[in-house]
Order: sequence, then structure tokens, then C-alpha cells
Amino acid sequence: MLSAKLTDRDEELSELREMFARTQGASGRIALITGAVGSGKTALLNQFANETADEGALLLDVTAGQGDDDLSFGVLRRMLTDAPLSVAARTEAERLLGARTAAPSLTGSPTEAISQLATTLLQSVEDRALVIAVDDVHHSDPASLRFLLHMARRIHHQRVLMVFTDASRRGDSLARYRSELAQQPHYRRIRLRMLSRTGMQEMLTDRLSSTAAARLSGDLHQATGGNPLLVRALLTDYQATAEAEGTPLRLVRAETYDEALLDCLHRCGSESLGLARAIAVLGDRATPALLARVLDTSARNIQMAMYTLDLCGVVQDGRLRDPEARGTIYDSTPSSVLADLHGQAATLLHQEGAPATEVARHLLRGPARYEPWTVTVLREASEHALVAGDTSQARRCLEAALEAAVDERSRATIRLRLTSVLWRILPTAAEKHFAQLTSGMAGGLLSPVEAVASLSQLAWAGQVEQAAELAERLREAQPWGPTHTDRLTGARSWLAMLSPRLRERLAADSAGTAEDTALADDPYFHAAGAVADSLTNGATDKALFVLQRYQLDDTTVQPLVFALWALIYAERLDLADDWSRRLLTECSGTHAPSWQALLISVRGEVELRRSRLSSADHLAITGLRGMSMRSWGLGVGFPVAIRVEALTGMGRFDEALDMLSRPVPDEMLDTLPGLHYRQARGRFFLATNRHHAALGDFLACGELVERWGADAPALVPWRTNAAEAYLALGQHQQAAALAEEQLKLIPDRQRRLRGMTLCVLGMATRDPAARTAVLHESVELLEGGEGQLQLALALGELGRVHHAMGDFGRARMLTRRAWHLAKSCSAEPVCRRLAPQSPEAAPVEAGPEAEVSQVNDALLSEAENRVAVLAAQGLTNREISAKLYITVSTVEQHLTRIYRKLSVKRRRDLPTALAELSPVAS
Repeated sequence: MLSAKLTDRDEELSELREMFARTQGASGRIALITGAVGSGKTALLNQFANETADEGALLLDVTAGQGDDDLSFGVLRRMLTDAPLSVAARTEAERLLGARTAAPSLTGSPTEAISQLATTLLQSVEDRALVIAVDDVHHSDPASLRFLLHMARRIHHQRVLMVFTDASRRGDSLARYRSELAQQPHYRRIRLRMLSRTGMQEMLTDRLSSTAAARLSGDLHQATGGNPLLVRALLTDYQATAEAEGTPLRLVRAETYDEALLDCLHRCGSESLGLARAIAVLGDRATPALLARVLDTSARNIQMAMYTLDLCGVVQDGRLRDPEARGTIYDSTPSSVLADLHGQAATLLHQEGAPATEVARHLLRGPARYEPWTVTVLREASEHALVAGDTSQARRCLEAALEAAVDERSRATIRLRLTSVLWRILPTAAEKHFAQLTSGMAGGLLSPVEAVASLSQLAWAGQVEQAAELAERLREAQPWGPTHTDRLTGARSWLAMLSPRLRERLAADSAGTAEDTALADDPYFHAAGAVADSLTNGATDKALFVLQRYQLDDTTVQPLVFALWALIYAERLDLADDWSRRLLTECSGTHAPSWQALLISVRGEVELRRSRLSSADHLAITGLRGMSMRSWGLGVGFPVAIRVEALTGMGRFDEALDMLSRPVPDEMLDTLPGLHYRQARGRFFLATNRHHAALGDFLACGELVERWGADAPALVPWRTNAAEAYLALGQHQQAAALAEEQLKLIPDRQRRLRGMTLCVLGMATRDPAARTAVLHESVELLEGGEGQLQLALALGELGRVHHAMGDFGRARMLTRRAWHLAKSCSAEPVCRRLAPQSPEAAPVEAGPEAEVSQVNDALLSEAENRVAVLAAQGLTNREISAKLYITVSTVEQHLTRIYRKLSVKRRRDLPTALAELSPVAS
């Protein structure tokens, strides 16, 4: 007996046993077991056949297989090979079969050999019952099938039971043999249904816990339709996963299931297999009419194949029962078949007016098609993909469209769009198209309106000269209309902003042209103007116009980024931070790492200028990770400069040196990002005592901006930086001269720049009184502003002056406050410089005890104490407001009372000991 247990087959097994019992009375029987593929016909036949053998019957069994119909009497020969026949019977059977060299027809009278062979078998039985069991009888060769039919007609009064299995199907070419069997009076057809819910529950309970069985039964029935083969396969995969990884919470599809599903499909026949593949390709579009056209067959054939798949539980209502089966079927389909199916689907869906995204999905997986409609569909699909944030799909569509296009202008336009998409995700990938784009622009295949973004990308990749030359050629070669001329003027303005040395070369033809262009809808022109206005007079109107006017896309991302830089140059860090966050949110739904990297670097600069060194470093790292150094092109100067300056300020000099050791484009140093890079490098050299190298970098910045006619302190305060280098070299006179010259160029509104320059001037001033006054003015300007690290430096210098004047208490208070500010900025080198050398350095009469006593005697309330401690630590009113969750107005009122109780006039006069305390918990 077989160890495997049959589930939900008791009724069918009982029926077969009853038929076998009747044969004992010389009443032959024929049973045809039919059912869908995987329904358990073979298992039922095997169990029953073994039972009859155990009861003494002569069992002749065989399984017919695909290919058996090529060999005459092939199935019959295999059935008799291992049969327990007598020597005489076996010899006679072999003689008779050996005489047959050709397969007889299924029509006409039985041949003598078949009749004699049947007689031989019947005589060899003697007093035993004969059971002939043929699995998958429909695969039998015609000669063997003819013999079986002959036997079926002769066993009416014999102790013979013939049991066959056959797959249920419609329109079968072998329907004739089933019809002939059905005409026999002793014939019975046993139809196997799929597992009932009770039967499935029984199978689950035998193999799983009751909890798992209850949880999986619904999903299992939906995925298989009760097909025992698929049910067992899914249970096997589930149990294997449970043993390896723990009990899963849902069905698991793995190797066993995949093999069972594909076995089902192959056994259903080539028509059903092909239909299943077509359904997997078409998905929800798989209607009977479309399937018939894709497979180039009749609706009737589709109906019959669909019936077979439905019967075995693979499909339901024309759809795959198990959504995950689609991947299994698709992946197992030969690539050539898939390509043909996708190609047919693309053509037919286009004819039916399906959305471009659906048609494109098939075009990308089918054979290359060089038809005009495919280019249009692929381009439309690429735009839909970009809206959905799927830049990879957009790229594939455009690359396919470029391959399919034959018209040179179309190819140039598609290539232009492709480079924009590539620039979103991997700017270096766009570079391979620049040569063809340049040729297309020079040849008039692209208008200036189309070409401006490419000129910007070309320059960003380091090919500034080529971009400038091409802009000039476009202006001179074609009689463009006013709009095109405006765009070219905008492109020249943009290139001159990015690389100011090109300013004279790319200047507008006349003031009138420039004035007219200002009215054009050109983001590049307006962004260039925004940077210029910010540097010359600190105006932000044009920058805000660009940010408010243009939505983030491939043609506006660079102008928007430089509008943010214009806000930074104007010291409007609040606006730059707010708008950069907005734009980052806007592009969060798009797969555009280059956009995000550019915007993140802007935020890094904002944090750097706010003296938040750790945050600036983190943002710079994030920006650099967003795309490779090479993909950054000229723009790499921005994040590298931010990171070098932040690391230098935090005293992490080895990491800063590592950043500076990385290669950058040679062309970058003479561009706007290059100025930031030179300044950061100079700051690193200054901090690491390479004073001459630092001075060289700062003076080089000055030479560049003067040569460009763009000498604005907001761009690069090179005089202030150079003055610091001269101070480090002991050349106070040169330092003071440069600082004074710088002050004359800095507008009053730029308080941070003026404050930091005054600090340097104070350090260079020898007269103590004048030095004190200058440093006091520096502190006043920096107080409450964004430059907390610059304020710490100014307070530290002022503390040194007071110490030198013998005002030790005031010196200690100023130095302590400066230390706290530097600590909050993570500026460890400044903290080390401000830290007292030894406890004995402070005079006893002005010691901390006296200050603590002064605070205690003042009887500050808890709320006032909290505000006083934070104020003494250097926090601004706004920062105190945020920390204590009170309004700025309330902070100001508390400070007024604190000053009165402590007998001080301003924040910097607060006792140093307050900074050592912890705020009272609220």
C-alpha cells in the first residue's frame, strides 16, 4: 500500500472497489477517471491498482507519456515488459508484437494480431482477475489504443477490469476513443472534482497546526482553486520556510510551487500553455478577443484553452487565480516567445487606443520597431513616467525612441530630452550625448529655446569654453525670432554668471536687448540677474521672482538653485533655508538624485553660515553621496567647500585634507563654485598654520573677482580672509589696511560680514582703546545674528583685551560666553583656544564664588533663572524662546528684569557663573 494519503477521494475509491468486486463474477468493467490536470487522477489510480494486486489480481499497468504516440505499440510493449505473465504467454505476446511493424489505423476491423494478443492475455489469467491500468491513456500511440478498445469490447463476460485516466478537455482530437468506450454497457466515467473546502481543510490539518490551517485555508483555495497538485506544492514550500525561518504568516511560493504550476501548464497542452503565457504578458488587458489576436488563433480555440486552465484552477474568469503565478509563468517563457507576444500586444493595444504607458511597456520588451507611431508613443510614455517619478522608465522609453527614430531632427530633440532625464539621475551618463547635441545645435536641428538647458549642462560638465563658443555660433548663424534671441541672451547671461571671465565675451548686444530680455520668460536669464543683483546691492527681488515663478523641472533646476545662492549672498539665510526645504519636498516624489544633491548642498551652505558646523558637514556628505564627484561637474566645488570649511572649523583636519586631496575638474577653479573651493582651501591652510599657502589662495580669489569685475564681499570676502593670514604672519599693518578696505565695500545691511571684518580689524589694531571700541562694535553687529561662531571669536578677542587691561572679571565672563558659543557650534579648535590655561589664572577677587553670590542675592525667579542661564551661554532670544517654549516677547521681559536685579546693562555683562549652571526644570 502507498504511504501517501488520498484526501477527499473516498467516494471515487469506493466506486472503483465496487467495480472490481463485480469483475469477480465474470462481469468485466471499464472505468475512465477524468479530471483536470493535477486533480489527483494518478494518485487515485495507483492506490486502487495496488489494492487489486494485493488481493491477487493480475495487474498490467503503464503510464503513457507525451511522445509515446510516435512508436507503434509502444505503450503496449512497455505494459507487457514487466507483466507477471507465464513464459508461454510472454513468448506468444512478443511474437505477435514483433510481427507488427506499422501502426494500424483506428478505423476498420481489428487485425488478426490484435485479436490473438487479446486472446493470449485473456487465457493467461486462468482463475485470477485481470486489471489493466493505463495512466494518461490519451497519450497512447494509435496501435496501443486500438488494442485497448478491442479488449474493451471483449471483456463483458470476463474477469477483467480496465481503468484509464484522462485529462478533461474540449475539442480533443481523441474524443473518438472516449465515445467508443462510452458505448460499452459495462463502462463508467468517474469525474474527479477539485478539493472541496472540507477536503482542503483535512489536508491542511494533517500537515499544519490548526491555527496555521485556519489562517491559510482561504488564501490557499483562492490561489489553487482546490487543485491538489498545487495545494501540496504550496504546503511543501510553506513547511520548508517554516523549518528554515520560522512560521510565516502567509503562503510562500518557492521552487516546489513554481515547478508544479509549470508542470500543470505543460500537461494542459500547448494551446493552454500559450494562452497562459499571453495572459501573463497582457495582465489586466487579457480579454478573449485580444488574446485571440495576439496568439493569431480563433475565439473557439481560446475558449477551449481557457476552459482547460479554468478546470485545473490556474485561471478564474479569464484571470490568473494567483497573482504571483504571473511572474512564474512570465519568467519561464522563452525570451523569443516573450518578445513576439509583447510586440503583438504593443501593436494591437495601440490600435485600440490604449494609454501610451501601457503600449510602451510592451514596446520596451518586444522586438525593435522602426515605425513612426512607436516614437510618438515612447516619448509620450516617458513624460508620463517623469510625472510619476519613474525616471528609469522615462530613460528606457527615450533610449528606445532614439533608436527607433529615423528623422535627424526628431533624433536631436529626443536626445536633448534624454540628456535632461539622465542629468536627473546620473549627469555623467549625459556626457556621451553632448557631442551629438553640439552637432545638432550647430546644424540648426535644435532651436535656442531647446538648446539653452543643454548649454547649461555642457558648461556644468566642465566644457565652459565649448558652451560659450556654441552660444556665439547660434547667435550669429541663424536669423532667430525675438523669442529665440531672448533665450540666447539668457544663455549667455547664465554662462557669464557661472564663469564670470566670460562676461565681456558674452555680453548682450545692447542695453535695449537686455532690457527686453528681462521681460522674457527665461529662468536662466532671471537667475543670472538674481545673482548679480544680490552681489551688487543685496537685492533679493529677482531671486524671489525666480523661486515663485518657476516650478521645479529639468529646465529650471539650475536657475532655482542659483536663485537660492543669490539669497545666501544677500545674507537672507532664513529665506534660502525655507525655499530650499520647499524645493526638496517638491522633488521628494521624483527619482532625481542630482536635483536633491544640489538643493542639499544649498542647505549645507546655510547651516555653515549659521555656524552649525556639524549639520553643515552632514548635509555636504549627503549631497556628495547623492551623486559621484564626477557627476557633480563644476558644481562639486560647492559641497566640497562646505565640507572642508565645516571640518576645519571642527578641528577634523585629516578629514578636511582628505576632501581636498580628491580630484576636481581643472576648469572649476575659474568659476563661481571654484571661488568657494579656493576660499575653503585657504581657511584650511590658515587653520593648519600654512599661512603663506592660505594667503596665496585668498589673494588668488581677489585677483579672479577683480579681473571678472565681480569684486563683491558677499561672494568671497577675500580681503577679510587675507587680513587674517597677514595677522598670522605678524604683518599687522597689511592686515589692518585690507580690513579697512573691506569695510568700505560691505553695506551696512550685511551685519555678519561687517562684524567678522571688524573682528579682524580689532585684532590688527595696536591701540588698546581703539581695539576695544572696534571689537565692541563687532560684537554689537554679530549679537543676535546668524554668525554665532564669528560672535564667539569676537567675544574671545574682546575678552583678551579686557584681560590685558586688568579687568579679569569681565574678561572671564566674555571668554566663558565665547567658549559656550563655540561649543554650541562644535568649533573645538576655538574652544581649546578660549579655555583657561589653569585655575590659578583667574584673580581671586573676581572668582566664580563672587559671581554665584551675586546671582543668589538677586533672587531670580525660576523662569528668570532659566532665561538667564541660556542667555549667559550665548543663546539668542529666538533660540531661548524655542528651547523654553515661550514667546520672544516674554524672553525680552525676563531679560529686562534680570538685568535690573543683577545690576547689568546688557547680555554680555551677565555673570560668567550663570553659564556653568543648568536651567531650572520647568
